[in-house]
Amino acid sequence: MSSYALFHIAVALPPLIAALWPWKFAWSKEQWQQFGTVILFVSIPWILLDAWSHSRGWWAYTPEHVGQWHILGLPIEEILFFVTVPFACMFLLTSLRRVMPHQYVNRKISSGLRYAIMAIAVASAGMLPYERTLTDASLVVIVCGVSLWVWRTWTHSDIVWWCCVIA
Repeated sequence: MSSYALFHIAVALPPLIAALWPWKFAWSKEQWQQFGTVILFVSIPWILLDAWSHSRGWWAYTPEHVGQWHILGLPIEEILFFVTVPFACMFLLTSLRRVMPHQYVNRKISSGLRYAIMAIAVASAGMLPYERTLTDASLVVIVCGVSLWVWRTWTHSDIVWWCCVIA
């Protein structure tokens, strides 16, 4: 088994068991549908960008760390990365919502944090030297910016900011 596959087991298996187990942290049908939306609108664009940049030779994978199966020219472990990591992050968010008392962050502080994250993403994009990295950073800026702007009321929750700190 490849080391990249072991990463996926370590990251996704504990939250998957907890999300499927019929107890306090089990996911509802609505949460699974939300995860499907994340896969559709976040994971798939990243996978396509990954496949495109890999086909252009911008980067490669060390054969010792990935398996033999490939889809779109990518190791299956790379595609799984865009499923397991969002799943683990969403599980963290939903779990924190269940165990933490829900509090709201002051609107000015929340807006300041939101704009700070966008500014950091833009600054990071400007400092990275490689074409692929700039493409990734630009996509991060777009995804973060749009997400944080569209769901600006969502960012008033202290749980969201705790998730950012943990991530």
